[in-house]
Amino acid sequence: MKMIKPGAYPYSHISQSDAILNIAGAARTCYASTGKNYSTELGLIEKLIKNNHMSPFEQAQVGLRIVCSRSCSHQLVRHRHFSFCQESQRYVKIDEPVCVAPEGFYDWDESTRTLWGTCVSSSFATYDKFVNENGITPQAARSVLPNCTATTLVMTGNLRCWMEFLEKRLFTPGADVEMIEVANQILSCLQGIYPKIMEVWL
Repeated sequence: MKMIKPGAYPYSHISQSDAILNIAGAARTCYASTGKNYSTELGLIEKLIKNNHMSPFEQAQVGLRIVCSRSCSHQLVRHRHFSFCQESQRYVKIDEPVCVAPEGFYDWDESTRTLWGTCVSSSFATYDKFVNENGITPQAARSVLPNCTATTLVMTGNLRCWMEFLEKRLFTPGADVEMIEVANQILSCLQGIYPKIMEVWL
């Protein structure tokens, strides 16, 4: 059984310069003003954020590839303003078990980690027997898979969605530990894709 950490990786997006022009252009449409100077547009974006006028940020789309546990993915898809495509357990047969370590796993004592590993390994062994020996379909056999099973999603939304997601899942106390790790990596991705916009926002 392979253990991994959750992650977030760039999937699709427009360039930073195009994003800035799109956001500022939409804002100027609201106020019937013109102007195409790059530095001026960035200044306008700073003003938008200061005044909490966030609708123009919906004009820049970002797609990320997320790797996390199934339990974490159930929380992600509750953010319904995003579009999701997720690896199917119905059509994709699991040949090699891959899990995301739960909160505090590496701080547990050895006997607790062994108990957890025995439980999870048993679930995967049962799944494997169902599919490869008993002729049960993956869509039926998946019912025994644990919530720590790793999954991959493509998660796409506009920049306003991502900002609101981070406010809820990273900057608000009480978020799930794995979700915080995913959100931190999402923030790093967005800072890499749109460093100037994110610097102004943060």
